[in-house]
Amino acid sequence: MWVVGLLIFLPLVSAGIVFAGWEKNRVAVAPLWEPRSLAMPYTTVMGPLAAFSVASAIFVAGVSVTRQTQAFYTVVGMLLIAYIVFTGTAMMFISTPTATSDSGREEAFQRLQKLAVAIGIFGYGIGVGTGWLSIKPLLLAIGLEPLADAFTWVLLATTIAACTRWSLFLYRMLECRLAAALLVPAGGLAAASLYYFAAQIFTGLWPADHDSFKFAIVIFCIAFTGFAAHTLMLMNHGRPRFDACLELHGHRIALGLYATAATSLYLLWFAVAMSANG
Repeated sequence: MWVVGLLIFLPLVSAGIVFAGWEKNRVAVAPLWEPRSLAMPYTTVMGPLAAFSVASAIFVAGVSVTRQTQAFYTVVGMLLIAYIVFTGTAMMFISTPTATSDSGREEAFQRLQKLAVAIGIFGYGIGVGTGWLSIKPLLLAIGLEPLADAFTWVLLATTIAACTRWSLFLYRMLECRLAAALLVPAGGLAAASLYYFAAQIFTGLWPADHDSFKFAIVIFCIAFTGFAAHTLMLMNHGRPRFDACLELHGHRIALGLYATAATSLYLLWFAVAMSANG
């Protein structure tokens, strides 16, 4: 039941935010980055982050006293999902288009570069957000309950900050309207709050057990969707109809992906925050 609820709810939230940002910003925004230069530092960061996620999972697995708790399964699962997302994101950043484009197709090529980097940043944010939110179940798994309670609110702040960071790239790099870009963190939090409180009344809307890990799986599926979209864009670049479609809908695709991911990260925070045992 909760899977059906999310399959209806997340597209509705995404569609609402995309509708708010249907048209691009009317005033040209000065670019802050050159896409290829922006992709390189992210590629360098992905390896250590992926390695840290796996190392943390191995560390928790080595603490034998925690293996019978729900927190143990949650933190190991979330860290491994973060690892997979980080490695997939590294592949996206590495494959950022760098070839010299044909004359007359420069605009389409630059648009492809921006969207490719934007989807890479989308994956990076999902990986970092999932890794951050695994901190509370990690603290519960090693018996630091008071610290876990304190970190609940720290993790909300980091989740809001991560989603707001996405707004920056939507506005500055993809020329989305500022109001629509800011709806990603604000609207996502409001929508996730509404869904959580609705689930307290209609209990079938929320997983009955291991809810944190199950929402992490949902976020992985969203990251996989971004990876598939990235691959599709690179495969079809140069086809006139596809390039025209990206020109018209590229920023809307990115806005929809970011909105869905932000809402899902907030839902994951609710699952982590409200769980007493991870």
